[in-house]
Amino acid sequence: MGCLILVVYGAQRLWEHSDRLRRPILLLTCVLLAAGCLKTIARNQDWSSREALLRSGLKTLPHNAKMHYNFGNFLRDSSEPEPAIAHYREALRLWPTYASAHNNIGTLMPQFATAEYHFREAIKYASEHINAHYNLGQLYR
Repeated sequence: MGCLILVVYGAQRLWEHSDRLRRPILLLTCVLLAAGCLKTIARNQDWSSREALLRSGLKTLPHNAKMHYNFGNFLRDSSEPEPAIAHYREALRLWPTYASAHNNIGTLMPQFATAEYHFREAIKYASEHINAHYNLGQLYR
């Protein structure tokens, strides 16, 4: 924001003291406003739905564990467990100690031992993770 204020202040000073720079300043201002409007329109499409926003985030940040975790949550909520597991696994590959990803992948595992492993890993990396404790208790029950 500070940089923007300095640029506007500089443009104002040039506008006041140089008649020959008024046309280029006006042209640059119009180009910047048009570019900002186009970018806003494009970004609005990304915000059209939760899925579109998450896909845009994954496209922008493919090596971000939290993006894969959040997309896994979306897929799990959409009743797509297999792709959700793949995104949780990618999140864990990028951040092996990510307790919430361990917990959530554990809830999708059909095998007792695999689910137990992920719940225990979640508790190991975040001993205060209430959901992991609960899910492990439910698994044992």
